[in-house]
Amino acid sequence: MSAPNRRAADVERQERSRSEDQELVDAAQTGDQASFERLVVKYEASLRRVVFGLVRDHGLAEDIAQDAFLRAYRKLKRLQDGRAFQGWLFTIGLNEARDELRRRSRRPAVPEEVLEAVPDETVAPSDHSSMVSEKGQFLQAVLTDLPKKMLEPLLLKHVQDFTYSEIAEMLQIPMGTVQIRIHRARIKLRQRLAELGLDSAESASALASPKARTVGGRT
Repeated sequence: MSAPNRRAADVERQERSRSEDQELVDAAQTGDQASFERLVVKYEASLRRVVFGLVRDHGLAEDIAQDAFLRAYRKLKRLQDGRAFQGWLFTIGLNEARDELRRRSRRPAVPEEVLEAVPDETVAPSDHSSMVSEKGQFLQAVLTDLPKKMLEPLLLKHVQDFTYSEIAEMLQIPMGTVQIRIHRARIKLRQRLAELGLDSAESASALASPKARTVGGRT
């Protein structure tokens, strides 16, 4: 599918999803718990994956996701635009994850999916295992050293495969800011990859065009 057609499909999909959210939120605000449960089913797995990308603990990610939905339910009547439910919910979840990380005084680790975007073809077969291990440890250190404002959109893009507009809605920042932060994060990664002796052009291409994920395969 060409880039313009992909963008058009993304817009159409987002519009359908937001219209559905509006209907469900409207019903839930009148006391229809079944409608809110449909919102939980729709977003629970993706919210949990995003939170896990930051806290790197499955049990903790599940607890945070549940807390986020509980907070959303309690505050639902304050939400004036049901079409904005996804971004509003993910903002609650990300804030919960940030608070937990601050309480634990630790930096978020980086999921393997991000590291998989880095090509291994330049490594000699005999040195492959040791180099992959060293590379993974090195990139973990580099990526976790990124400021959270750069790491969060990078995770949302390369781990969850959300679109730029979806990330902007979740983080409540302009889409241009999302693109700039991801671009700067990629530049830093390419610089570090060059230090590892990997081909910068291949690395840049891999990071700019991550392989399709299991979460809808969006770009």
